[in-house]
Amino acid sequence: MNAKANIAVAAVASVGAAVVAYVAMRPKPPDPRVRQIAVSLASGRAAAALGDGRVFTWPLDGSAEPTTNLRAAGGIDDLQFTPDGGRIAVAGDGIAIGTWDRKTVPEPLREGGERYGMVSFNALGARVATVSGKGEILVLPVAGGEPAAMCCATIYGDVRWLPDGKHVVSAGHWPAVWNTASGKLVARLTREREFMTMGPVVVLAARNEVLIGSQDGGIRAWSLSDFRQTASSPRTPDWVETMAVRPGTDWIAYAQRGRSVRWWNRSTGERRDWAAVRTESTLAFTSLGRLLTGTADGRVEEWNADSGERTREWRLLGNPGVQ
Repeated sequence: MNAKANIAVAAVASVGAAVVAYVAMRPKPPDPRVRQIAVSLASGRAAAALGDGRVFTWPLDGSAEPTTNLRAAGGIDDLQFTPDGGRIAVAGDGIAIGTWDRKTVPEPLREGGERYGMVSFNALGARVATVSGKGEILVLPVAGGEPAAMCCATIYGDVRWLPDGKHVVSAGHWPAVWNTASGKLVARLTREREFMTMGPVVVLAARNEVLIGSQDGGIRAWSLSDFRQTASSPRTPDWVETMAVRPGTDWIAYAQRGRSVRWWNRSTGERRDWAAVRTESTLAFTSLGRLLTGTADGRVEEWNADSGERTREWRLLGNPGVQ
């Protein structure tokens, strides 16, 4: 190759490197998709996280518009209110707890760049359960201190506290119950490892049961007394990626993100399909039993669970609280 050719190749390489560097340095465009929704029955507030990591909160009584004081640069995989509704925990590139009513720096519970898929408070709000990107189930003291570790769970799988505050249920490929004090396995909920990933997890305290959804499109229920499977819903073509229990009933709303909302009654086995109602986010219920869903353009919609009619919407973008 002659000198002129070498110069041409070097010039092309230089331009290519400059283009790559420019693309890498450009700020990521805002992502308006609503990915997570949480409701605090204690404070009467809702919270929603957009795909770009912005967290909005607002009162469900309509007294104020959604505002945002929190943002996670790496995006958010889960968010939950503390049991008293005063603060919000977010999981993503670490776990942090922040206030929703003023601009503050969230308090980190877990740092270091590792990804965490979910966050769950015990009833007293003193401890948080999560699953790390290494597949460890961790219990973190909110006030600080060494975490308790249990092994193992599917990476980013779901983990939820049982009502006794001493045990957690993990989903993933082999659902199980764990003792958080000893870190030991208490029981496996399935005879063998599942091919399809299981999760999310919902605890039905009134029935002393735990419900776990699955990528196979169904929901299964287990007794928390003897860990025996007690019921299962019919399977659907969609994954069960999110589900929530309507307060005071045995109705469970569930969906795969981007797909239609479905319903299953744990007591009667009755099913309903809301073909026209889709959600981009996790599902949540208000204290009045209204279902909340998220859209791709930054809106949270409220639905009458009996009639299927949309009763309200909140626009997270384009109001004075947006930053």
